[in-house]
Amino acid sequence: MLVFLFALPGSGLSQNANDVKTGLSVDTSIAKSTDAGEEDGLAQADSTIVAVTVDEDGKIANCAIDSAQTKISFSNSGEIVTPLEKEFVGKQELGEEYGMIVASSIGKEWNEAGNCSF
Repeated sequence: MLVFLFALPGSGLSQNANDVKTGLSVDTSIAKSTDAGEEDGLAQADSTIVAVTVDEDGKIANCAIDSAQTKISFSNSGEIVTPLEKEFVGKQELGEEYGMIVASSIGKEWNEAGNCSF
C-alpha cells in the first residue's frame, strides 16, 4: 500500500495550507481473477481508495473511502466477453445499485456505511 502526503491548499479546514496534510492510498488486488476453462475466465481488479486529511495536530479532519470492482470476462479462446464500452464506477457512485444492504448486519448500503464522518 502506497501512501502519499501533501498539503491540501484551499481546503477550508485551515487558514494555512501547511497546517493540513492529506494522505492518499490506492490498494488493488487481482486475487479474485480466474482462468478460463470449460467456462469463461475473469480478470478482476478490486481497488480501495482512501483519502485522509489531518490538521496541524495530526487529528483527522476529514476522510473519504471508495472501492471499485472491475470485472472483465473472457472466453476460453481468449476473446473479451465484457462489452468494451462498459464503464466501471466506484461503490459510492453506484449507491443503492451496489446492493450490499441485503447482506448488511447494520442495515445500510455501502455508500452509507463506507465513509468517515466527523
